[in-house]
Amino acid sequence: MEGVIAKKKDSIYQDGQCSDNWLKIKLMNTIDTIVLGFTHSKRKISSLALGLYENDSIVYIGKVGTGFNEAFMESFLPSLMKIKMTKKSDLLPKDVITVQPRYVAEVEYRELTPGRKLRASVFKRLREDKDVYECRFPE
Repeated sequence: MEGVIAKKKDSIYQDGQCSDNWLKIKLMNTIDTIVLGFTHSKRKISSLALGLYENDSIVYIGKVGTGFNEAFMESFLPSLMKIKMTKKSDLLPKDVITVQPRYVAEVEYRELTPGRKLRASVFKRLREDKDVYECRFPE
């Protein structure tokens, strides 16, 4: 299911017309992910590359490029640069600057695709209270 449709009690359905009387409320999930790297093609941080542990290996689950503002990018970029790795990861797309897996990002998403990538992901916040080893696929 994608979500729920809600309407004002006394409204009627009007074929083909949009109305404020009807709302589509989309179901969203959240997950804590490992920050594996970043891109910076259009902004200081255009996107964050994310992963999750599966057993003892990290699996790349996609990027998130929305949800963070200029102030976050300004404050977080120096931290990422300190843990930047010189060797590229074969796990990540070529445009990603790889970092050591030290940060946890909470991400809102619609679903995991059959290929185990996040769909419609939005960055919510960094989780300084979580360890990267806690970031695993949902049961």
